[in-house]
Amino acid sequence: MSEGERFPLGVWMKQIAPRLPSKEQRERLQTLLERVERGDIEAEFDLDDAVQQLPSTAQDWLREKYQGYLQKQRGMELLPGQISILPASQRWVCQKGDCGEDEPVLQEGEEPPECPRHHRKMIRADRRTGDAG
Repeated sequence: MSEGERFPLGVWMKQIAPRLPSKEQRERLQTLLERVERGDIEAEFDLDDAVQQLPSTAQDWLREKYQGYLQKQRGMELLPGQISILPASQRWVCQKGDCGEDEPVLQEGEEPPECPRHHRKMIRADRRTGDAG
């Protein structure tokens, strides 16, 4: 299976791993991600299990990412404005309106993450419209 065909759980976990509230979780996840990069098949199963230990907003965000991934694999695109599992106010979005990057809010008061594409601090999505605000 090529890299493009594989479910990118590791990529998404790398995005949120440094922001996890627990030092133990961050270290465990980093170790698992390093093992996955080295090709350790068991680590991929352990990574799946680690998802169950994440904050609920992160689990919901990963679930949404997975649904989008499945639809793209089938050749379908999500419709704009689709209702999401994760409320807009619990999501970080890129400041550039046309950028599709988003991440879950893991805990109140956390520092905004950086958009991986534009390298700018993300902002909270507006609760009412689902847009940045």
